[in-house]
Amino acid sequence: MFKKLSLIFLLLSILIISGCVKNSESKEKQEVVTTNNYEGTPLKIGVVGNENKLPEFSNVSYRNRELDDLVNNQEENFDALIITNEAFSEADKDQFVEYFNKVKYPVFFYEAKGISDDAFLEKGVTLESSKINSSAYIRGYVNKEKERVKWVLHLPDNKNKSDKENIFIQLFEIIEESKR
Repeated sequence: MFKKLSLIFLLLSILIISGCVKNSESKEKQEVVTTNNYEGTPLKIGVVGNENKLPEFSNVSYRNRELDDLVNNQEENFDALIITNEAFSEADKDQFVEYFNKVKYPVFFYEAKGISDDAFLEKGVTLESSKINSSAYIRGYVNKEKERVKWVLHLPDNKNKSDKENIFIQLFEIIEESKR
C-alpha cells in the first residue's frame, strides 16, 4: 500500500509541476483560483472547528458540526471527520472519549503538531499531558473491528501551498482506501 501511495504521490507531483505556468494576475486573484486536483470518489467530510482553513477540492464537501451534535446524532454518516486545532480543547473533554473510540469512519486532527491522539482516546489524558515531540501536520485513525489503524502525515520543513494541497490529497486517498 505504501508503494502504491508513493507512486500516486509521485505522479501527482509530476502533474502539478509540469502544469505550472506563470500567472500575471494579482495575488488576490490567484488565491481565489482553485488548483487542487483530487479526482477520487466524492467525499463528505464532517468538520469540527474552522472549516475555512481547509483547502477546497471539487470532489470534497465539508459539513461543519459541533461535537455534541455528532455524539447525539450518530446516524449522520461521513466518509471522515476532521477536527481543526481550534476545537482540540473541546474534543479533549472526557465526555467525547467513548464517541472517538466507537466512531466507524476515520478521524483526523488537523495541525496536530506536538499532540498525541491519546488526549482524545483516553479518559483523564489532557492536551497538556499528551504532548509529544512530533511534527505531525495531520494525525488520524480509524477504528476497525479488532484494531485501530493510525496515520501521521508530515509537511516538509520548507512547506508551501502546493505541499499543503498534496497532503490533503494524501489524506483523501487514505479516506478512500479505508472505505474498502
